Amino acid sequence: ASKSEKTGRFDVRINLSAEPEIVQYTRFRVYYQSVVNEEGKVVRILGRMFDLDRDKVVLEDGKRDTLTKLVHKSELQARIGKALEERLNGTHAMFLIDIDGFKGVNENFGHVFGDSVLVEVANTIKAVFEENELVGRLGGDEFLVMMPDATLEQAKEQAQKLCKALTKRYTGKQIEYTINASVGVAMYPVDGRSYAE
Repeated sequence: ASKSEKTGRFDVRINLSAEPEIVQYTRFRVYYQSVVNEEGKVVRILGRMFDLDRDKVVLEDGKRDTLTKLVHKSELQARIGKALEERLNGTHAMFLIDIDGFKGVNENFGHVFGDSVLVEVANTIKAVFEENELVGRLGGDEFLVMMPDATLEQAKEQAQKLCKALTKRYTGKQIEYTINASVGVAMYPVDGRSYAE
């Protein structure tokens, strides 16, 4: 045993399953510090354990819009920047999507209903694009998508699909509102060589 004060950390996997035949490992990180008495002898070790799997989920949630669960603006910018660096020689499409008529839905049906419309819009956008495409919410009723390795023709076709999928009609007591999308398309590298451009 050590006779001097020490601090450190280590990672460990623990099977937390209540059933002996089921293995359910959870990863933890343990930070520790030994405590010495007046004579310099270790008399106690204090430690703290963190669930790495849960913390990873919390960290990932911090990168997402709380309402739609899409990545938020700053995280989207970072991911698109990285994707462009990794695919310098390709052509990629960026879609800026604005929901027309959303303000009327919000004002006439209420913000709670408006929030549910934004979630539906986010899910529709995700359904139109493939899994490897980056989809995020810039804020309000604006969304951004990066479609890697795409031609201008493919981008135009996708924009048309998106406009069709996002045209929705909402009716209430003697009120009817339609939302649809305005979609702007920019091509990398012709229209710009970075997220900012």
